[in-house]
Amino acid sequence: MRNSIIILICAGLLLRGQQQRFNVSGTVVNSLTNEPVAKALVLANEKTAMSDADGHFEIDGVAGPNVTMTARRPGFDGNHQLNRKLDANAEDIKLKLAPLSKISGRVLDHDGEAVDGVLVECIAQQIVNGRKQWLPRASVTTDETGSYLLEDLSAGSYILMTGEKPMYFTQPKTEAARYLYAPTYYPDAPSQDLAQVLTVAPGAEMTADISVKAIRGASITMTTVPASSNVVATLMLEGAVFGGVSARATKSGEYVFPAVAPGTWRIVALGFNPQQGPSNQQMYGEAQVDVGAADIDNLKVPLGKMADIAVSVSGVENAKVFLNLFSKTRGMVDGTDGGLIQGVAPGSYRVVPRTTGGNCVTSMMSGSADLLREDLVVSAGAPVAPIQVVMSNNCPQLTVKTSGEQADVVAIITSENKEFEPQMALLNAPTGLAAGDYKVCAFDDISGLEYANPDALSGFKCQAVHLEAGQKATVQLEVNERRPK
Repeated sequence: MRNSIIILICAGLLLRGQQQRFNVSGTVVNSLTNEPVAKALVLANEKTAMSDADGHFEIDGVAGPNVTMTARRPGFDGNHQLNRKLDANAEDIKLKLAPLSKISGRVLDHDGEAVDGVLVECIAQQIVNGRKQWLPRASVTTDETGSYLLEDLSAGSYILMTGEKPMYFTQPKTEAARYLYAPTYYPDAPSQDLAQVLTVAPGAEMTADISVKAIRGASITMTTVPASSNVVATLMLEGAVFGGVSARATKSGEYVFPAVAPGTWRIVALGFNPQQGPSNQQMYGEAQVDVGAADIDNLKVPLGKMADIAVSVSGVENAKVFLNLFSKTRGMVDGTDGGLIQGVAPGSYRVVPRTTGGNCVTSMMSGSADLLREDLVVSAGAPVAPIQVVMSNNCPQLTVKTSGEQADVVAIITSENKEFEPQMALLNAPTGLAAGDYKVCAFDDISGLEYANPDALSGFKCQAVHLEAGQKATVQLEVNERRPK
């Protein structure tokens, strides 16, 4: 009898140590029409299956209890997830797929005539590091009828822009080469801030005709200093995040842009100059040009080596810090978890440290610049003082927990202190922070959430936390549910 009890106890402990397995089944449907979607790939944790002609699927032996399910099929947006905590086999699960959208139209001149061969660029509003940014999404060239079609677009906000196009392909320094179709934002705006934003719903088929103007532009002739045939010069409208016209040096070392519309433009020269160092040493130059009616000749763009920035960490033995550089015009451009950030172009950067193991950054300097409070400025051709990071393991630590055991919960830590960069926290693990006041929120989905904007968090359940030096605190959060059911 005693041996039987021991066997039963051991069997119970063995079963408890084994991972639970569940059978799940359901249907994949179109989120707009509720019609079944056949031949969809369904993923449930590590298991997969295909939906049949009726959209039905069955998957056996899914590891649980937390199960994350997704479905994918060409023509549909595969970003939707369904999270379940199972205590029994699940039936009648409904996975919704949102159909992708299209934008089509024509590019016409002011006389209503079609303009072929024009690049139509699609710029999407996305959330990067908790902030809204306009980033390139897709591009297409108009056909002989001036028509274009942008396909496979997720629901969201978009801006359309046409690139400049020469009216005549001829010798660059002739009068005919001065004429072009000017860059234009939908429907007929000269700059992005005047563009009409297109709000695209799932499965939408929108029409957007763009009216472009034929004008006489000015030519720009430039050289780099020092001269190099291994450099490509790109001309971009100031403020644009997409497009641009590129040129290579002629035999005489000149770069010629034969027709440039009036406005403020940025010239970026990027390449190599073996005479200035090793062949893998990138060179960079940049110039801002205000273009009017007159040609611009003999513009000089100085080239300098792109910066390599040394990083040193002190204060905690073997501590690691991840540094990311963010540019207002380029987004996240570089980063390192080692001792060197390589190939940084001139500009102004916000340096964002990420720590692990409950450590925190108490100081981050580059020369006299306090990078916890000001941007890192990289000047063309000038050396950058090493970034010196001082860390501490005696800093406040915050452990975030949530009610229940939902899968894929994201915790966001923010602060009214503008010098603090919002960050994500791992659940049930300490996050090192500086002493101060914070707001902590938990979400099942942060897609489309501008969490770096305090107003965007005002309607959600969050908790305020005050941390003193050396304090170890735990906060229990209720999860804000944003994911569609």
